[in-house]
Amino acid sequence: MGKSSRAKQERRSRPTLSVEQAGLVTSLRGIENRYATIWPSWIKDLDSLKALRGRDPAFNWPDWCLVPVGLTNNLVKLAATAGCPEDQNNSGEPAMGLRITSEVAAMYAWRQGKGIYYFDETLAAALLETEGTDMLPVEALMHLPEWGICIPVPRALEAQLPGYGTVDICGNGK
Repeated sequence: MGKSSRAKQERRSRPTLSVEQAGLVTSLRGIENRYATIWPSWIKDLDSLKALRGRDPAFNWPDWCLVPVGLTNNLVKLAATAGCPEDQNNSGEPAMGLRITSEVAAMYAWRQGKGIYYFDETLAAALLETEGTDMLPVEALMHLPEWGICIPVPRALEAQLPGYGTVDICGNGK
């Protein structure tokens, strides 16, 4: 099978995305591209850091952790001193570096599998009925299906979960 035939077959086998899903994918790709523009080697740098795991006591972290956020923060700071702006929005906020570190760590984890998961309507309704004091066992977060996942918060839950589903990591003011 030639290259063009394989490409056609891949296009046919992809699921059709809703407008909302396509918008989410576009936003996630936009974040990746933004970091590729301001820090072209960000993925390669994090891959190199991940490869150091276990080679030295300073680079020994648990199996459930892809790359520690603290080490990612060090890379972000190094990139900033090398001319990659730590605060590309020029907000002047001291916490902006931590925000960028969090975004970089989350995007790096997400791009390992690029999984996007959705709450079904029954689960969303059950979550609405759950008492706010119920705690999710931390152990459940140690066995996710991928390193990083994207779960858009359904509109029905946004009002019940202030701050969730409205996080502006795409830089579009939502």
